[in-house]
Amino acid sequence: MMMPILDVPGLRHSEKIGIIAYGLARAGRAREARQLLERAKPEPDKPQSQSGIIAAALDALGEREQAMEVLRAAVRDHDLWLGHYSGAAPYDALRKDPRVRDVFSIISAR
Repeated sequence: MMMPILDVPGLRHSEKIGIIAYGLARAGRAREARQLLERAKPEPDKPQSQSGIIAAALDALGEREQAMEVLRAAVRDHDLWLGHYSGAAPYDALRKDPRVRDVFSIISAR
């Protein structure tokens, strides 16, 4: 049901995967979410644009440390998604972590 978003023009591939994986994780479909996230793994030493939503998906799967790594990389790579949506619901659980508040404060300062 959510897979048609992969065909939406204007959204980057990692962004689409992150949105779907987040929805799957929240719906209790962890195995499917994890399989989808495997498709979004970045190439080593190559910035991955708009991966902030992937951090939210990882956190929804209970992978807070991995979510933190992706979130820090997203901020370092100037992820536009985070600049606009860091206050959105997918980040509610993450924002409770003081480390995330520190990371998001970098975005606010820009």
